[in-house]
Amino acid sequence: MDTLRYMRRRILCARIPVLLLTLLPALGLAAAVMPALWQLVQGPRDLYAMTPSELEGAYAAAEIDTIWDWYADTVVTDAIGGETVTAREYLVPLSDGRTFIGVQVPARMIPAGDRVLEQTGLWRSNPAAYLWDGSSLTVRGGVRPMDEETRELYYHYLQQVYGLSGEELDNFLPLVLVQGKVRGMDGGTILLLGLGAIAFFALTGVNLSRALRDARLQQITDYCRNRPYPEEQVRILDAVVHLGKGERGLSAEDGWLINLEGPRSWMLQHEDVAWIYISRVRQVRHGSAYRLLVYSRSEPPGRRCHEIFVQSAEDGRELIDQLVPVLPGTVFGYSPEREQAYRRDPAGFGPVCRPGAPQEP
Repeated sequence: MDTLRYMRRRILCARIPVLLLTLLPALGLAAAVMPALWQLVQGPRDLYAMTPSELEGAYAAAEIDTIWDWYADTVVTDAIGGETVTAREYLVPLSDGRTFIGVQVPARMIPAGDRVLEQTGLWRSNPAAYLWDGSSLTVRGGVRPMDEETRELYYHYLQQVYGLSGEELDNFLPLVLVQGKVRGMDGGTILLLGLGAIAFFALTGVNLSRALRDARLQQITDYCRNRPYPEEQVRILDAVVHLGKGERGLSAEDGWLINLEGPRSWMLQHEDVAWIYISRVRQVRHGSAYRLLVYSRSEPPGRRCHEIFVQSAEDGRELIDQLVPVLPGTVFGYSPEREQAYRRDPAGFGPVCRPGAPQEP
């Protein structure tokens, strides 16, 4: 049992780098998108119901009918020097009428914002005669701190245009409500990052499932369990590993053929080895590779064939020469007739039924 535990631990440890390659991006994407996604699920808070201390980082919505001014445009210059305004930032009072923040909207919403700004100007110039025409600006997004450049422009504008200074500027918070953004991300970005996190978590789950499946060493576990004395089979496996027997991880001593190659490890009793032959595996980059296919008599269909990989056909033949005297009840070499005979009766396949001459690769 020590050998099985050791092999399983080694297989799992070998899979850790692969798991980390998908798990770390998954965690990183999840950490980036989850705060924004959680705010979207909860829904926006009413901008006018929040205190100044609650604003930063909040997801807020407002039906804005009062805009004091605008202080910044985002401009894109094209190849021939033309300029296009892509966003505008307005100065908007909160519910107390004294505290102000910025509100940034994209170009498509600037006409609506300018109408509210115009109506606010009419109201401020003659409150008694003003009649609201219903203009408003609907905004929903995240509240974030202004970047350094915008902050300097913001306060410079307030000082130069409105003559504000000292404590008066404290009422103008360096925060901006950005339409359509949550934690600095728009809906498309959140969706993309969310799908990316799900994909990486799914890949991690697939890789973990494969690692656990490989670590089960299914063939060895099942084969030992189905023998008359399972504990004795495990003891033999322990002895093979502890004594360092076998070339290329292969041992054919003590009545057992054992091949230890990580998750591809397997073991068969000598009398259960029915048929062995060399098979060529074509690989695009490395030319041809070779393997010995080993078929058992007792295992269920689909699990009867095992592999021993070798460097060349010559290595395969040398290995077969070593196995022939050890496995007198085994048929060596391939022919179509032998394949048909084996498929008809795996349990009865052996030296007494050797139809056809063997074919070497």
